[in-house]
Amino acid sequence: MEFKKERTGTGRISHLSLENSSLIDGVNFDNDQRWEKELNDPHYLPVVLYPGPEAINLSEINDKTLLPGGGEKPLKLIVIDGTWPCAKKMMKETKSLHSLPRVSFTNTRKSEFVIKQQPNDLCLSTIESIHQVLVEFKRLGIEESGTPIDHLTEVFGKMVERQIQIASDPALQGYRRNSYSTPTDRKKSKKWETRSLFYLGE
Repeated sequence: MEFKKERTGTGRISHLSLENSSLIDGVNFDNDQRWEKELNDPHYLPVVLYPGPEAINLSEINDKTLLPGGGEKPLKLIVIDGTWPCAKKMMKETKSLHSLPRVSFTNTRKSEFVIKQQPNDLCLSTIESIHQVLVEFKRLGIEESGTPIDHLTEVFGKMVERQIQIASDPALQGYRRNSYSTPTDRKKSKKWETRSLFYLGE
């Protein structure tokens, strides 16, 4: 639903900004031929960016041999994009994701995606998470890009700035039911105080 409704989602912008990337929409990908092709590409080792007890924290390692597969094969990073409840559902229902190695990172910054309400101060958008992974990959010496990695967040910042301008203009109509408010003026939903953000297994 979000994929069809929003033309400027951070998953879509990430795909448009990154060469050699693919974008597949849906919830359960197990019977999707495009997904199966990506997953079974023999040239890469697929890993999913998702927390969990067995996830390798990229921020805590200094040797690429500690990566999944020992760093011998290029990684194919799978990133789940959607609202927090939807991303959790995607992870739960796509059984082929469950057996993949997981990677994560330690986050210390607040999201700049202020147009949306985050359930936690350290929750990042998809594009911010991808940027952080690229920073870690570059530090480990397994990723180089033709343009500076920060270009990704520069594009993202311009998008957020434009969204705020539009949302703050009462003369413009959009899908939002309420006018734009700053993060400090918003009340966080109490459901996130007890609700788990992630699917960690049955």
